[in-house]
Amino acid sequence: MTASFTFLPFSRHALKGHHSAQTRKYADKCLAAMRRLFRIHHQLRKNPGQDRHELVKAGERLRQAMIKAPAEPKAENLAKRFLEHGDDYLRFISNPEIEPTNNSAEQAIRQVVIDRASSQGTRNPNGRAYKERMWTILATCAQRGLSAFKYLIQTLSARSNQATAPPLF
Repeated sequence: MTASFTFLPFSRHALKGHHSAQTRKYADKCLAAMRRLFRIHHQLRKNPGQDRHELVKAGERLRQAMIKAPAEPKAENLAKRFLEHGDDYLRFISNPEIEPTNNSAEQAIRQVVIDRASSQGTRNPNGRAYKERMWTILATCAQRGLSAFKYLIQTLSARSNQATAPPLF
């Protein structure tokens, strides 16, 4: 399975290598419940007309597995965090438009992070503002299948003619 489980408050292997056998068993139960949840989610994405009841049941199984933590600080912290934020972690169950991972968001900012690392950032607020605006334009045009170059030409042309810039959104 290619899905990432980082939508939950721990990485895939955070507790699997723990010294306590109870905690490892807890981690295994949580991971098994997450895998089932993701499998059902992917099936529903392929067949959107399908009933979401099975996904809701899988989410409840995950919730039950997460909150039954052994008396070990790391496991208890995880269970506490899930109790406090579980509805947010599982919101994709009730709203099919929400992705269960942040993969698309991370992919959207990947080029920004690479640019910042290779250019070593900017040294002043004007440079930062320029970079923010340019990356917003590039990312938005890419998402919408527009030519960023054409958009920038239209914007500069409008500015030189004292006209309104073309809408980006």
